[in-house]
Amino acid sequence: MSAEFADLRIDARWTIPMTEREVVLEDHSLFVRDGRIAALVPRAEADRRPLPPVVVERPQHLLLPGLIDTEARAAGLTGAEETVAPAVALAIARMLTAGVTCFADRSGFPAAVARGAVALGIRAVVGAPIAERPTSRAGSLAADLGAALALHDEYKDHPSITTAFAPAPLQELTDAGLERLQVLADELDTMVVVDWPSSAAAARESVARTGRRPIERLRHLGLLNRSLRAVHLGGLEPAELRAAGASAIAASLCASADLRRGAGLPPIAELRAAGLRLALGSDGGASGDDVGLWQELRLGALAARGAAHAPSAWEVLAMATCDGAEVLGIDRDVGTLEPGKWADLCCVEALGPAIPTPVDLVEQLVLCGGREIVRDVWIAGRSAISRSQPTRFDWTEIRDRAWRAARRPTAGG
Repeated sequence: MSAEFADLRIDARWTIPMTEREVVLEDHSLFVRDGRIAALVPRAEADRRPLPPVVVERPQHLLLPGLIDTEARAAGLTGAEETVAPAVALAIARMLTAGVTCFADRSGFPAAVARGAVALGIRAVVGAPIAERPTSRAGSLAADLGAALALHDEYKDHPSITTAFAPAPLQELTDAGLERLQVLADELDTMVVVDWPSSAAAARESVARTGRRPIERLRHLGLLNRSLRAVHLGGLEPAELRAAGASAIAASLCASADLRRGAGLPPIAELRAAGLRLALGSDGGASGDDVGLWQELRLGALAARGAAHAPSAWEVLAMATCDGAEVLGIDRDVGTLEPGKWADLCCVEALGPAIPTPVDLVEQLVLCGGREIVRDVWIAGRSAISRSQPTRFDWTEIRDRAWRAARRPTAGG
């Protein structure tokens, strides 16, 4: 066997590959070559293979795919151009220390988000904003679409950045604008991400402006399909819920943000029963409390406990890993630990104060985990966090730069 089989070997006490339900492997080794997973084998077999240049031993730890935040707001909802880059860097640094290796974003500064993600080495799906009214970014639908296409072309071959369309609230877009957007999304095989008008007031506004409820309008215009991802999905009537499930749309559940804005917990059991594809999002940086997913994991496991179709701890963990990758359309490359995929990995302490015993390990991980148990993070096989310390950035420098930018007086202020 060639000595060049791998350049990194990680020995962990437990491994959750997320390729099969409820499977937790003990005493396995994961090999990485050129940023991708080369093998995941029992320790005895690993010891018969040549040692790569780097061997990481984690005898009291659990290795799993990196967490995927399908709705993060790295740049926030608003901001001046000069404050965006520091805010993005701070949000990404916080994600990495929480074990997040990929995030989806749809702020008003997509180029800044993409640049920040590349600079800090994190994987990202960047949504380009689309509106039909004058904004600080552009003055027309054509201008926004042009900017979105330019962003797509810039990153279409990038190994860690993909793009999506992120239109304004549906009730603010005309039918013609949405139809034009769908044509482009189909041509580019690109996802469309929408804020779902889940309140009764928003639904009434949709009817007043367009003559249809949101889901009826989307179906009429041809947007209710697998390329649509809805954020804060709720407020659906039973027939609409069945239509959403039949259409195979995806939903990013942001429980913390929903609670903070007074909307209550997302109807996770009902959405699962309808067959929707579900993933988790923090909505951090805007209305959420954090840009890590641990609170979302906990709420996802507790929100519908005891109800029919309530997810198990393993199923909630899947929403933050393999299902999140599938919802973002990147599951061929990440989301599980199997040969050929990028080595986007998170290693957590599994025999510490948070998880004192390996009994019901997945349950404890979901209910008791937090950024404090994250010890190592790799993205495409490159270390981002090692023994809880950043390897690609100076936390204090990033934090202080963001603080200074946030305090800087704005024009006219």
